[in-house]
Amino acid sequence: MKIRSKLLLGYLLVTSLVLAVLHVGERANLTADKAFEQASAHTLPVTKALQNLRAAGMRMVSSSSEVLFLESLADDRRASPRERDHARREIAKEARLVRDADREYDHALGRYKTLSLADGNFDALTLQEITRVGDTLQISARSLRTAAAQSGNVAELLELKEEFEASEMRFLRQIDAALAREELRINGIIETSTAELAETRWHYGALAIFPVASVVLVAFAATWSITRPLAGLIERVAHLETRKQIAKESPDTLVPRLVIENHSEVAELHVAFDAMEQRLEESRARLKDHQDDLANQVALRTRDLRDALKRAEALAGEARAASDAKAAFLANMSHEIRTPLNGVLGTAELLSHTELNTHQHELVHTITRSGDNLLRIINDILDFSKIDAGRLDLEYAPFSPGATLEEVARLLAPGALAKGVEFIAHLAPDAYRGMLGDSGRIRQIVMNLTSNAIKFTERGEVRLSARTASHSTGKRLIIEIADTGIGMDEEVTQRLFQSFSQADASSTRRFGGTGLGLVISRQLAELMHGTLAVRSVAEAGSVFTLELQLTPDAQFNEGDAQRLAATEVLLYQSHPLARQESAALLRDLGMRVEAACSLQEAAEIAHRRTFAIVMAEDLDSEAGLRLSTLAMQAGAELVPVGSFHPSAEGKLSERIRFRISKPVLRSQLKTYF
Repeated sequence: MKIRSKLLLGYLLVTSLVLAVLHVGERANLTADKAFEQASAHTLPVTKALQNLRAAGMRMVSSSSEVLFLESLADDRRASPRERDHARREIAKEARLVRDADREYDHALGRYKTLSLADGNFDALTLQEITRVGDTLQISARSLRTAAAQSGNVAELLELKEEFEASEMRFLRQIDAALAREELRINGIIETSTAELAETRWHYGALAIFPVASVVLVAFAATWSITRPLAGLIERVAHLETRKQIAKESPDTLVPRLVIENHSEVAELHVAFDAMEQRLEESRARLKDHQDDLANQVALRTRDLRDALKRAEALAGEARAASDAKAAFLANMSHEIRTPLNGVLGTAELLSHTELNTHQHELVHTITRSGDNLLRIINDILDFSKIDAGRLDLEYAPFSPGATLEEVARLLAPGALAKGVEFIAHLAPDAYRGMLGDSGRIRQIVMNLTSNAIKFTERGEVRLSARTASHSTGKRLIIEIADTGIGMDEEVTQRLFQSFSQADASSTRRFGGTGLGLVISRQLAELMHGTLAVRSVAEAGSVFTLELQLTPDAQFNEGDAQRLAATEVLLYQSHPLARQESAALLRDLGMRVEAACSLQEAAEIAHRRTFAIVMAEDLDSEAGLRLSTLAMQAGAELVPVGSFHPSAEGKLSERIRFRISKPVLRSQLKTYF
């Protein structure tokens, strides 16, 4: 018989025996459980009914006692009329509760009788006694309530109350005794069921000895059937190793094969081992040939890689030399070009101050503008080359970011205002605190971004803002340049910071430029461990955000705020955002500001109130002259904002304190005020 057949037969025998024993044990458990359920099916409901009867009787007693108390309070002359009226109202409510308690008691008593009669082992004497004391308790409660309602003799009422309390005690004793008897019945049922179950389990354990012994015998037989052939298999493997060793040492020696008898399955394994050994020998031979080929290929590839590395190093050296030559050439050429170009620009500037007619002035202006554009392009190319070659050096010196950005605003605001575009500078007070960094490169980035914003904005405003934020390694300077210009879609924004790239070809033709400014700005920001990002919507405008990690300089106090005297100022600027920023700046310096939305509104405010200073645009207009007249009559000083016609200045020169150019900056106010 084969090993598989022996194992299968033993498994079936053991399984059958185990299932038989489990079946007998399960039947015994079911029998014990069924007996327990049948015994407790009547006992537990009777116990529950007794508990419900006791609870109903106690509610009846409680309601009757409450009625007696309320009747006494209603008849008590020492109580206030309000308390007696309240007691009478409560008597009616409690009467309903008494009736409900009586009905509940009758229902509980009926339920107990029904269950007791259904139980074959019920005690008739106990049922009669409980019924009797319950009826007595009901009668006593009703008599007591009737006597209390009629306000009869006090002695009789006390006698009825004592009788009621005695009935209550008899009722409770009888119910508790019945509950104790039911509990004894339940405990007896549990003990009987437990004993039967223990006896059943003992029989089950005795029956389990036989299958366990059978399992041990079958396991022993199976082990013998398996281990004996496996021992022969191990002998065969050892014989194969011996043959292999002898074949290595003496190839001509013939080693006889090991003969296997009887065990067909093991014999099949021996044949499989022989075939496997032969295949392994063939695989080893092929693997050795493959390893030799692979070693030759690796040697060839290694030689090729060494040659390629040498060529790459030579090309890298040539590239570095070419880059150095390019950087030197660009530096020399930019110097050679800027020297004569600066001469041309200087000559054009001198020529503009001579006596020229209108056409000649336009030609000189064209020369100056073209020279400035060419100089900017040369500077961009030189910076791009330096950054590309890694030769751009950054300074690390104290400076005030607010003061640096004010310089940018003063330089670029006139160009924006000339186009009819409002220029707004919102520089937070903390932006004037001292920092350590390269102010020149920061100015270059902001100049580039702001000039682009002005260039691509035809109407609306350009806003330059700055603030600081705390950072784990110092301070974070956040500069934003927002415009209401042509904007860009998402596709254009993604390639915006690529070299020689603009929004499209029409932008180059219309606005000019090489497309290097933004690339240089981003690279400068990254060199200063910062970022430059953009958000833009086509036909709505763009916002460029420059964030730089800077170190505060406590010794540089140019930005310390100095509050001025609390002066009444009437402010008017036509642009809402510009007016809002100027008012906030004046208030931050300690002044009391009243802002007007128009010159007419400003005139009305000046007519009602007196101000020390009137600070407004368009004072040379008709409405502005009217406002100026009212201000001078009130003794106020005038501060024109922006452009001012000379003819009007002559009329108002006595009261003009000074003029402020747009945008209104903190340094201007601190200087003049």
